[in-house]
Amino acid sequence: MDKVGKVDQLYETIKHRIIHVEYMPGEVLNESLLAGEFGVSRTPVREALRRLQQEKWISSLPKIGMQVIVFDINQLKDLFNAKEALETMVIKLAIDNADEKDILHLKKILNAMEKIDFEDMKEVMRHDDIWHHAIWDIADNEIINVYIEDLQYRLFRGWVYTGRRMKKNTNYRELFEIFQKTVEAIETRDKEQAEKIVKQHVEFHRADMWQGLL
Repeated sequence: MDKVGKVDQLYETIKHRIIHVEYMPGEVLNESLLAGEFGVSRTPVREALRRLQQEKWISSLPKIGMQVIVFDINQLKDLFNAKEALETMVIKLAIDNADEKDILHLKKILNAMEKIDFEDMKEVMRHDDIWHHAIWDIADNEIINVYIEDLQYRLFRGWVYTGRRMKKNTNYRELFEIFQKTVEAIETRDKEQAEKIVKQHVEFHRADMWQGLL
């Protein structure tokens, strides 16, 4: 594998670990240890970490090294506000674009989701991700999708982290019910109702995450 390929692979692997909280917020990433683990020199590791720093997944600490970004309440508020704005745009585009085949596909996702154990957070997260990508595909705006996917992964990291610290169970079946109402709004081309559902969806995740952070 060439140098560029190594950097890309390291970048994707480390980013995946950060998103899935295999590296904890505040954890310091050691170049030498990473190089040894992946069987490469420190140069591609350093380049991958620099790229992650530019994207604000990690930050540089003088005399210490690269640290996984910690959760900041103000940043999370900004992420949720941005997500609500973009998801509102996306659902309106999806309503404009959706045909019978798209609606049938969404209903199949719902049918599969209805059968899961809603106390199994990993399964809930997996179906939530499938659902979002299906809506983004229907909206079919490549530029918006780049930004909204980045937001989704940053908030997903918070969801994973807070889910491990949750003091009480969240009723994740409510997500399924929100998705049901979303399909109905798309099918009836009701943009006003769809916007209300987006706000409900974002507020559900916001409240859930706050509960795990407090």
